[in-house]
Amino acid sequence: MRASTLSSIVTAALLCPFARSQATWYVDVNGTPPGTGTAQDPFTSIQNAVVHGMTQDFDTIEVGPGHYVETVDFEGKSLILRGTDGPLTTILDANSNGSALTLVTGEGPETRIEGLTITGGTGTWQPGGFTNGGGVYCIGAQPTFADCIITGNIVIDFTFERGAGIFAASSNLTLVDCVIDNNLVGGGLHAENSTVSMTGCAVTSNQRIAQISEEASGVSLVDCDTTIDDCAIDANGNALDMGGGLYASGGTVEITNSSLSFNVNEFRGGAVSLTDCTATIASCTLSDNESFDYFAGGAIYVHATGVVDLTVEDTVISGNISGEGGGAFVGGGTARFRRCSFFDNVTWAWPPYQETGAGGGVAVRGAAKVKMEACVFSGNRAEGQPGWFGGRGGAVFGPATLMHCALADNSVEWPGPPALPEEGGAAFGATLLSSIIWGNTPGNLASGTVAGYSDVEGGWPGLSNIDADPIFWSRSGRDFHLRVGSPCIGAGVSGTDMGTFPFDPGYCPSGCDQIGKRYCSPGVANSTGGAGTLVVTGSDVASDDDLTLWATQLPTTPNFGYFLMGLGTTRYTPPGSAGRLCIAHALRGFLPGNNTAELGGGFGRFIGTSGPVSGAITAGSTWGFQAWYRDGAGSSNLTDAVRVRFL
Repeated sequence: MRASTLSSIVTAALLCPFARSQATWYVDVNGTPPGTGTAQDPFTSIQNAVVHGMTQDFDTIEVGPGHYVETVDFEGKSLILRGTDGPLTTILDANSNGSALTLVTGEGPETRIEGLTITGGTGTWQPGGFTNGGGVYCIGAQPTFADCIITGNIVIDFTFERGAGIFAASSNLTLVDCVIDNNLVGGGLHAENSTVSMTGCAVTSNQRIAQISEEASGVSLVDCDTTIDDCAIDANGNALDMGGGLYASGGTVEITNSSLSFNVNEFRGGAVSLTDCTATIASCTLSDNESFDYFAGGAIYVHATGVVDLTVEDTVISGNISGEGGGAFVGGGTARFRRCSFFDNVTWAWPPYQETGAGGGVAVRGAAKVKMEACVFSGNRAEGQPGWFGGRGGAVFGPATLMHCALADNSVEWPGPPALPEEGGAAFGATLLSSIIWGNTPGNLASGTVAGYSDVEGGWPGLSNIDADPIFWSRSGRDFHLRVGSPCIGAGVSGTDMGTFPFDPGYCPSGCDQIGKRYCSPGVANSTGGAGTLVVTGSDVASDDDLTLWATQLPTTPNFGYFLMGLGTTRYTPPGSAGRLCIAHALRGFLPGNNTAELGGGFGRFIGTSGPVSGAITAGSTWGFQAWYRDGAGSSNLTDAVRVRFL
């Protein structure tokens, strides 16, 4: 080796005397204090392990099971702190001596706390009179918490206490599979000017009692960019403020695949309260939340102040209660609800404040712009008060626009004679297009409500409205899909179907099931390139009188055909037909008839076991069914066949 090379190696070694790979240190409260941090001689204090001179960035501290009564400050080190046996047996307890865990010195993204219970914290006092962060106090750090339980912490100053469980400011906070539970006065989690990611977490049974600040008991977000996925924000209670479950002011928040249920708030928004932010709620359940007394938004409250852009999709909003807007209240900004279900939400008048008990499902006020697409409203209720006002808008109150919605069995009610009449069992002041309004009491729509291309029970003035039984799959079961023969098929705007769900001939809910045994399948290909298919649904019990035939995957023009039924089977190609006739003996044919959906690509009929086949279908008989149809000028074809044995 050259002398110069050797000299360089020696020089580098002298300049980097502490260079080493990441180390693992061990802590066991049952060891002999203070310990040296080895597996054989562990530290007995977590804080001693953190501040030890040999502990450096990216090291791992393995903490054995036990009850550690102390507070921990990472003091700027990016460490992995791990409870070896998980949070149920590894407990960090501040014993009411400030914040249990402090991260305020720029701890980096490698910082990870895993498998600990963090409890007994009372927070850190900040200049200005704030007490924050009972369990975790985090400023300017980037930690990840995984499989942790943050519980039993409390912060009290009766003015601006925030984050009894976790307080984060100017941080990048990640929570994975964590529980934030039973933290008092300051709520579960408060974050401001931060990025927050929560996955698989439960935020439950936290309480907030504040005199001044507007925050939530569960999760409070101020000027944050937040994603929440597969989480439960449930059973949090708020005495005075906004949003029992979650409050967001500024920034963005995206909540997916989560539940926000059984949260309670006195003022605005039992589950969610939003102001001056962009928010998305998708594939969630918001149920049994309450904004009690006279305030609004049983599940969702959108403030009139600030600019809110809210999108709610594929979400169930049910069983919520408030003074106005039992499911949701939108006081300003823009809100879009798509493919949402509003079930059994209630609003009631609270004289002299909520004077109408308005909007059992949704209430819209002020300059708010609300559009609802493909939503279902059922069982929602707006209640008035004796001697004051009747309820208004059992499902919807205010200037919302509804497209392709179903409003069924909603109501306005009152416990005694109101000074003003109750109005609009379904809607008051809304605009409805391509929708179905059926079975709402008393009366479906209030004066001033606009409807077009809609099915309104009892009729309603407006372009192309109808008044005919929509023939839902199961109104009592709240399945508002359309059956074959529904007059709502093709009767909406631009030939679309009225209601929430486009007619689907193959739709078969749980318990309906297609019946019979398919044969002669597939049929001969038609001009579409596919083969016509026969679908038979209903019951194979003859006395049920429930049988529906649908011929699908057919050419769109010309759209003409009829059904065939017979007791026997055959394989025969009739003259002029490309398809095979597969039924024989006692052959019967019948047109789709009055209860028919004749659309491009198919036709169908609900025939029962009477009607056009009266007396033919009896218990013990076996019938084959098939459909013949035209396929262009001078040509025809047949679907495959289905054979049903009736009981």
